[in-house]
Amino acid sequence: MALGRFFLVLVALVSAPAPILSRILQGYEWDPFQAVAMRGLVGALILGFLFRAKITEVKRDVVGTLVASVALMFGQTFYIYSTQHGSLGIIISLLYLGPVWTVALERFFLKIPRKGSLTACALGFIGTLLVAFGFDWSKETEWVGIVASILGSLAYAWFMISGNRMAQVISPETVAFFGMAATGIIWSWTLWFAPWSPVSLQWASLFGVANGALYFFLLYSAMHKINSASEVAIWMYLEVPVIWLVGILMYQETAHPYSLLGAGLIVAAGVLSALWNK
Repeated sequence: MALGRFFLVLVALVSAPAPILSRILQGYEWDPFQAVAMRGLVGALILGFLFRAKITEVKRDVVGTLVASVALMFGQTFYIYSTQHGSLGIIISLLYLGPVWTVALERFFLKIPRKGSLTACALGFIGTLLVAFGFDWSKETEWVGIVASILGSLAYAWFMISGNRMAQVISPETVAFFGMAATGIIWSWTLWFAPWSPVSLQWASLFGVANGALYFFLLYSAMHKINSASEVAIWMYLEVPVIWLVGILMYQETAHPYSLLGAGLIVAAGVLSALWNK
């Protein structure tokens, strides 16, 4: 399990540029669906050829792979769409309701109690709200951004639970490949209308490599090692302070004292979850 938690720390580091790359592509007039399509297609190519995804493994659970792939597709789409339609402070706070839904579903609906999961999740979410003080609040938040971020948080929980199950059946690179491929193929038609340029193509490709292939390979690898959707979801809160730190470095966002406290609570949530689930 220690290796799985190490993978989750890497996931947090890799995930940090996602909302920033999304907004960079928006600056080149790429819409969210075009960004998601490139992320999926490039990610699938990398997973298929570099990570050598074993496509025949899907025979082990065709329906489960389909469910996890659809969940990943919806989660990616809502995430990217929401980050382009609102201030990061509001959008991130709503998107990271996902771990709350994950813990609640696993504990109360699936009846899989995890020691200390409610306490750790509460610390993580409170920490997220505090970190949000340091994000950019200047951009107007549209109602579609709020709706998309709430739907994204629900898709997040669906993905966490279904993806964690599939990570025990199929190799991480393979289940990630199908999710990426499904996302890219479904939205590929939008690329016909994309405002292509050499610079935007570079940013879109980086999006697919770092926040597509590498991100989901590491995440599914962590799921495979830990086999607990709740613990993985709690550790995903680490993404929030990393995103905030990248924002400080790139956009001179506020180093708010509340954000530092929130980052501490998020780290504490991960540590406590690890201690309670040795």
